[in-house]
Amino acid sequence: MHSSFSIIFGFAAALLCAGILPAGAQGLYPAYDDAFSARIASPADNGTLAQFVTVAVNAGQYDQAISSIEQYLIKYPRDARARLAASRLYYHVGS
Repeated sequence: MHSSFSIIFGFAAALLCAGILPAGAQGLYPAYDDAFSARIASPADNGTLAQFVTVAVNAGQYDQAISSIEQYLIKYPRDARARLAASRLYYHVGS
């Protein structure tokens, strides 16, 4: 699961930085609610976490994506792709 998270999240971060992913409003993006529910139901599943991060970025919920990446990085602090993706999100939100 570790590598699937890096691949999915790396792709989402690349799209975010390229400005391809649209930002939506919370509550107007039903996939966000579904991904959030799946994340709560399976908090230890890295694939579910990766999917949530991708959907959160797509929905414009960058704070939720950042907190999820931080949670992942606590478990896998040496994952360079996740660290890079986190830094891109921090840059995007201005932190």
